[in-house]
Amino acid sequence: MSIKKDWAAKVVKREKVANKTYELTVSKPEGFKYEVGQYVNFKFPEPYFETEDNMMRPLSIASHPEEDVLKFVVRESESDFKKMYKEIKTGDPVSLFGPLGNFIPVEIPKDQNIALLISGIGIAPVLPFFKKLKDKKHEGKIKLFYSNRTPDIVTYDKELENYPLGDNYEYIKVLTGVQKRIDGDFIEAHVGDLNDYVYYIVGTKEFIKSMRVALKDKGVDNKKVKIDNFG
Repeated sequence: MSIKKDWAAKVVKREKVANKTYELTVSKPEGFKYEVGQYVNFKFPEPYFETEDNMMRPLSIASHPEEDVLKFVVRESESDFKKMYKEIKTGDPVSLFGPLGNFIPVEIPKDQNIALLISGIGIAPVLPFFKKLKDKKHEGKIKLFYSNRTPDIVTYDKELENYPLGDNYEYIKVLTGVQKRIDGDFIEAHVGDLNDYVYYIVGTKEFIKSMRVALKDKGVDNKKVKIDNFG
């Protein structure tokens, strides 16, 4: 794995992947190595406008380590950092500090049942995670619970719906604008015995807290719950 340090990279392209949601592809610095589920502190150069923002944020790596580029996902907001993300141009320099985090274990038991509880752009590390599971010919059940308010902001929807993980994979899309939010009863209805699964939770602080409480209230062993809490 790479030593944690600042790495120089350049913007390759920016692509809209859902309403107000962008995937930014940057060059992969020579020697930069990471594991699925890690993140970097992503820093923009001097912005195109006046700001007091430090222009640095932790971002999950949305690409697989075998890819020759690095990808990141951000949703629009009023912060100057995210405005810059929308304005950045091909060839512009960026700085990456990392890699950081150990959200997803390097080795996962082949028959382990996995449930992912994801909201919004917390989906960033999921596709590389799925590739890891596919490459390892994972035999356990895989349940993806993906929460968004409306269908237009569901990121990577078609890829997630059609990901080739076999009959053990289920994609459960939850649109909170018209549906009840994910809770313990909802999870249990899809997985059966809750303690038969290991849970990976990514999203806002509020989402992570609500999922932890939902699982705790259902008696799930805390050792079975993995949190991506870099934000």
